[in-house]
Amino acid sequence: EAMQESNTLRLTYQRFHHSHPVTFLAEPYCVKVFKQRWYMVARSPKKDDIFIYALDRILQLEMTDVTFDFPDSFDASAYFHDSYGIMVTPDELDVETIRIKVTDRNHKRQYLRKLPLHHSQEEVKKYKDYSIFTYRLYPTYDFFQEVLSHGAEIEVLSPEWVRKECKEMIEEMLKNYIEENKEEEHTGTKKAMKETLIFRRRQEYSVTD
Repeated sequence: EAMQESNTLRLTYQRFHHSHPVTFLAEPYCVKVFKQRWYMVARSPKKDDIFIYALDRILQLEMTDVTFDFPDSFDASAYFHDSYGIMVTPDELDVETIRIKVTDRNHKRQYLRKLPLHHSQEEVKKYKDYSIFTYRLYPTYDFFQEVLSHGAEIEVLSPEWVRKECKEMIEEMLKNYIEENKEEEHTGTKKAMKETLIFRRRQEYSVTD
């Protein structure tokens, strides 16, 4: 209703990284769903900029009598055209042509043919065991998350900085498992030493007896 009537909203919003909610005015433009979660695109009159708010983080919502002029230049499809999900970052990132290698393992290549990651997806090269796909989008964090969620079945080939970013994220993930293995090895060594000590003591007692 607020969008249809161009009424400003008063929101009480709990940001993920903030301990306390904040209350402010917002001019709603549209809503969007991404991965079973709803978001609102709205302009902040105070900051004169467009922001995206998760609906599940809105604690209170009130429609005010203050109206606003919906800009004729705003088009929701165009606004998200180069985004993977809900992150729109024209001031921070450029749209890139991203090339990825997709193997036939677990039918991943066929999966992407049926369910493209992005509307810009193109299968530019086909080989026996893999294909090369390209995408035109902002390489944002949610895109990296999606790529990495497919494991070894997808490999980023270019641009180099995007490939490097994925590599660093994988290395950070690997550290968790390496540290875990070290801890297990340390625990296993301590256990083996303890069992050896107990065995030796039993032998000593048997000789003494």
